[in-house]
Amino acid sequence: MNILQKVTLAAAVLGLTATGATGAEILGKQPGSAPTIDYRAPMSVWNGIYGGVSAVGVMTNPDNQWGLSGTVGVNTGFDFVLLGGEVSIVGLNDGGAFTAQGQALVRGGVILSDTVVVYGTAGLAREFAGGNDNFGLLGAGMELAVSNDVTVRGQYLYANELGGGADQQQVSVGAFMKF
Repeated sequence: MNILQKVTLAAAVLGLTATGATGAEILGKQPGSAPTIDYRAPMSVWNGIYGGVSAVGVMTNPDNQWGLSGTVGVNTGFDFVLLGGEVSIVGLNDGGAFTAQGQALVRGGVILSDTVVVYGTAGLAREFAGGNDNFGLLGAGMELAVSNDVTVRGQYLYANELGGGADQQQVSVGAFMKF
């Protein structure tokens, strides 16, 4: 055996028998320790009182109505969960006739990132101008934070007329500001 082969063999034996730092130790974790999960507090835009306006389209058979809504609500976010409630006044133009309804909704969702929430919502609505129908509401939406104080959202609501009349499908797009 020449000298190069002896050095190579000695290095191989030392490499196989020596114990060194593992990758986990280099990163400051002990082997076998449980991984840590970083649950960050949600961005402050998801917590507190907010208000906003939305453009609303309501589709019923055979009519389509268009209008605006004003909304006030409150949210609380913890870990990755959002819970909240809101009330809205919705004014609609039905071919020259004005109708209005009040809506009360609860919502629960998932905070996907600091700027994105998807949610489901349920509640009740009552017409107080242009009719006297009551509706059960069920829907979903997505809300995007533009800043710590401003969000934009798109929402769909299915409105089941509780007296057996025509059901509605409502689509809205709006902007909201935290107080």
